[in-house]
Parts: sequence; structure tokens; C-alpha cells
Amino acid sequence: MKAIILKKIASETDFKKRLETDINRIGYPMPIDTLDKRHLEGVAHKADSKEIVVTIPSGDIKVRWPDLSPVTLLAMHEYFTAKETNPEQAALRNRDAGVTAGCLGLTKESQALMDKASQKNPVLREEMPRSPQSKSPTPSPSPSPADTAMLKAEFDRNMPKFLLLLREFRWKQIPLNKIRTSNPDDEAQKTLLSKKVAREAEFQKRLVADINRIGYPLPVEKANKQRIEGAVRQATEEEIVVTVASGNLSLHWNDLSPSTLLAMHEYFTAKETNPEQLARRNWEAGVTAVCLGLTTEGQALMEKAAQKTPSLRDEMQLMLKP
Repeated sequence: MKAIILKKIASETDFKKRLETDINRIGYPMPIDTLDKRHLEGVAHKADSKEIVVTIPSGDIKVRWPDLSPVTLLAMHEYFTAKETNPEQAALRNRDAGVTAGCLGLTKESQALMDKASQKNPVLREEMPRSPQSKSPTPSPSPSPADTAMLKAEFDRNMPKFLLLLREFRWKQIPLNKIRTSNPDDEAQKTLLSKKVAREAEFQKRLVADINRIGYPLPVEKANKQRIEGAVRQATEEEIVVTVASGNLSLHWNDLSPSTLLAMHEYFTAKETNPEQLARRNWEAGVTAVCLGLTTEGQALMEKAAQKTPSLRDEMQLMLKP
């Protein structure tokens, strides 16, 4: 299971990087559909790791990668792959697109793309992360203890990246609850990841509501340690808007430092008068802090929550796992 997850992460990352490069190199002149049912007639001519820029008659509009429909992502792939003259590269592109399509719920399209890739390069069939229903013609040998330890270490190192991808590619809505495994340890890991992502989502949702309700007047710090003096007056699930001396500055949530997220939590929970709600908020903030690498702060917040709601204590040791 862990090996499958890591391979999926690598393929999805390569898939998006290729689209980003192609858009910046030659542009994408076809219509674009978003998850909120917008149909944009224009040309995508610029892209970075977070968003694409589409020129429409009224001007430029920015669309974040997670907001693009899966069908549009595959249409982009088909458009650019049709211009690929290197057969080996085309096979790699089809493999990565197939893996991504599978993660986004497009099972038939995924299988077709991966079959196309393996027809050109049969070796890729063995490298592709198999679906839970597929069966190997021969049983795989059990990994040695050393291999298992190495794989676990690699998985742990990639945990923050995996949690980010859970949000960015909406795994929390589609693939996690579709993955089936007969290994109890893997099933427990899947359940743990689902719980962590759910708590992170609730944590962020509360911050968004609080910012829009009363604002956050303290400085914010970006992940690169840049300090921004201003007041946060507006927020969505994607970004916050900071009013600074020169105007308004939009920052993506992922650009904020973990310490700023916890500072926001402390500011808003200081105004919370409902003990039950306070315990719930501290629990969500604690789980998020652990996922972001602030284990000491996370444990302290979860301990606060467990003091009010003792039943949480049984789950705390589980949530403290990296």
C-alpha cells in the first residue's frame, strides 16, 4: 500500500509538471471546464505550480489546478501528447496521465492510458501502481525487515507531501475511500490518514469563518520566514487576503508558516466561550500541528482537548504517529 501511494504521488507530480511546462512553452488554446461548472473559452498561456492563467475576452483569469475538472486535465494531456515526437516520452506521459486519471475517479480512461503506455514500453506495466482489484500472475515475495524499514522511512519523509496531495488532488473525496486492502496494518494507516485530513479540513474551515467574521489583526509569517505586517480581513478555503500599507495581498494557505496557523488558532480560541467547542478546536489544531511537524505544540493542544473530553485520549497516541 505504501509503495503504491508513493508511486502515485510521483506520477501525479510529473503529470502536472509536464502540463505546466507545456502551457508555458506553447499554450493551450482549447476551452477549460472547472469543478464549479464554469466553461472558459480562452487560451491558457501561463502556469506555475499553483495555477494557470487563462486569457478570455474580458481579460486574464487565474484558475488553481485543483479547481480544473479531471476531463480538462486529460484533454490538456491529449493535446500536448499529440505533439510529442519521442515515443518513449509519450509512453511516460500516458503512464503518468493514467495514474492521475485513476486517482481522480476516471477508471476507464486511466486503464486506456496505461495500456497505451505499456504497448510502447512493456516495462512500464510492471512499474505502474496496480489497482486493488488487479492480481499479479505470480505472488510477490515478502519484503525483508530491512526493506520494510526503509520503505516506512521513505513514506514517513513524504507524509507532509502526501497530506498536501490529499487536498490538492481531492484524494479525501475519491481514492482513499475506494482503496481496499487485506492487510490490517495498511487499512489502519488508510483510516488514520483519513482522520488526519478530516481534522485538518475542519481546522482550516474554522479559521476561514473566524477571519471573515472578526478578522485577524496580527502579523502573519510565510513559510519562507517573510513577516507581513497587516490585518487579515478576508479568507476562502484557498487563500487569505492581508491588508498592508500598499493595498491587499493574497496568500495561499500553504504559503503560511505553521506557527502563524497556530497563532491564528490561539487568537480566535481565546474568544471561544463554549468549553465543548474549545476542546474540539484544540483537538483539530493539535492534529494539524503534528501533521505540519510541530509535534510538541500538537501534543500540548491535544492534551488540552483531552482534559475536557477524556475519550479523546485513547486516540491521541494514534494521532501523534508521523
